[in-house]
Amino acid sequence: MNSRVERGEETGMNGRVERGDRVEGAGMNGRVERGEETGMNGRVERGDRVVKSEKELRDLASKVGQIAYGVHEYFGNGLLEKVYENALAHRLEIAGYSVERQKPLPVYDSDGFCVGDYIVDLFVNDCLIVELKAVKTLAPEHLAQVLNYLNISRRPIGLLINFGSFKFERRTVVA
Repeated sequence: MNSRVERGEETGMNGRVERGDRVEGAGMNGRVERGEETGMNGRVERGDRVVKSEKELRDLASKVGQIAYGVHEYFGNGLLEKVYENALAHRLEIAGYSVERQKPLPVYDSDGFCVGDYIVDLFVNDCLIVELKAVKTLAPEHLAQVLNYLNISRRPIGLLINFGSFKFERRTVVA
């Protein structure tokens, strides 16, 4: 998969300027891929589930990012990742979102045999993967981890959030 990171500002789907880093790759360019079909409601249908539109996912990612920023403002940096995970999940649930913590994501071999599981930190509203870190700075491996989660789950957008640095870091990752 070809993917790239764009730094700086860009105009988002809603016409607003988005700041921060964004990882972009195949799949979010308006084309329907991987045998997916656009349903009557304009949403992409994959098998028996309906996936939210790109705009809805971006809006959800933005709202989750805002709530995460509030967690970072309140607690600061220097705590364990699990503390931030619990705090963010709690605040998301208060805000009315459904949150699954430490959700296993099965990994299958080409013959359909399950070879193991990835564990996603937070899975919000059955559509958004949120990976949390509490490190000094994000590394390329962290980005690769989220891209792997997105590819395996066939989800188009995820969030990578770092609570460990003095400055709040949030990256929207696009598969």
